[in-house]
Amino acid sequence: MNWRKRWRWWRARRRHHPPDEIHRVGELAEQRLAKLARAAGRPNGWHVFESVRIPDHEQGGKREIDLVIVGGNTLLVVEQKHWSGTFEINGDHEFIQHRKNGTTHNHSTVHERISRKARMLASMYHSLAPNETPPAVEVVLAFTNRNLTWPEEVQALEGHVLDEGEFIAMLEQEQPGELNQALYDAVAGFGT
Repeated sequence: MNWRKRWRWWRARRRHHPPDEIHRVGELAEQRLAKLARAAGRPNGWHVFESVRIPDHEQGGKREIDLVIVGGNTLLVVEQKHWSGTFEINGDHEFIQHRKNGTTHNHSTVHERISRKARMLASMYHSLAPNETPPAVEVVLAFTNRNLTWPEEVQALEGHVLDEGEFIAMLEQEQPGELNQALYDAVAGFGT
């Protein structure tokens, strides 16, 4: 599909389905986090890719990852959430948000979904570069809204659960080592 046709399609879709305020705020928070991550991580050799789309061979279609950050032979697979209020994690591992306006929203299994995307990405890299050393893959759940109170059990989740400041500090402090160019090229090859 050429760019003009894609542009017309996108414009037509925006007219019929304008984004709501919550999604607009979330998109702006994702963009802000990507800019902060680039600035914080660049001196140490972290490379930030935002809105990475990977094929999902099991369920069909594509899945989007908010941020994939490559440094050394490490992949940080980041899911950013700009929730406010509080949330709980129920017995089915669903994240239930209680917003300050009194509404409740079930975000389903947020952590399990991003962990699955991380496994898919690592598997795809292995199939593209089977002779390369497998990368260290770390899942990061980054909460960027200061007006969010977390339950204690969130720390028991696999990977990193960080607020925005902790996430940026991690990129500023961790030295990932020499860049695995094959890993960088593989991630750069996915659509954004």
